[in-house]
Amino acid sequence: MSTIMSSIFHPCVVAQRSSTELLVYSREVGQLVMIAYPVLYHGQRIVPEGIFDFLCRRGLTSECFCGLISGQPTPACFINEFISGHTVVRCHHVNNRCGFYLNINSIYCTAFLESRYEHLPTLSCGHVPDILSLVIAFRSTPPGPAELGDVALTFVGYCGFHETMFPGYPQLCGGLHHIPRIAAGSFITQHAHHREHLYMLPRHMLTQSGSTSVAQ
Repeated sequence: MSTIMSSIFHPCVVAQRSSTELLVYSREVGQLVMIAYPVLYHGQRIVPEGIFDFLCRRGLTSECFCGLISGQPTPACFINEFISGHTVVRCHHVNNRCGFYLNINSIYCTAFLESRYEHLPTLSCGHVPDILSLVIAFRSTPPGPAELGDVALTFVGYCGFHETMFPGYPQLCGGLHHIPRIAAGSFITQHAHHREHLYMLPRHMLTQSGSTSVAQ
């Protein structure tokens, strides 16, 4: 990896590996963002091996950090580790060019933010989610004092770009591989949950606790 490329990806890699939350690149806002872990109607978190299907059923795709320097979407790749059995998400390049790495099993246990994502319907429903409203809310909400130094701000309601916005870039899945597992750090971006309450989202998209709900 060149020095220039390394300097571009380094802040994102450091933030991602030191956080206990889901950190992904958002093409809609052009930066690294923190998103909530998906949960079912009754509040139980979706098991790690079910996240890929959750995204695919809704036509959603999460990108790796390569999106920072690419003019087209760069879907991250879901992989099942052969030895640990963990579900991980990494850069779409074979040599992991950008350093993107999420251990979903670890984040399943450590994430503070969670959402039902009720406003993101499955493809079978025939409805297109209003991602633009989420983007407008994100950009119009100033970061809190505790977030000013954070590389990744909380993007409420976001869980990847929709296929209607960037068709032809589905979420990738690489099967079984042996990849060194990176344990999640102990750092949690403080007051990220406060940002959840700052967004002016429609009432039907928010619960009283500030988390959105998801349809399965």
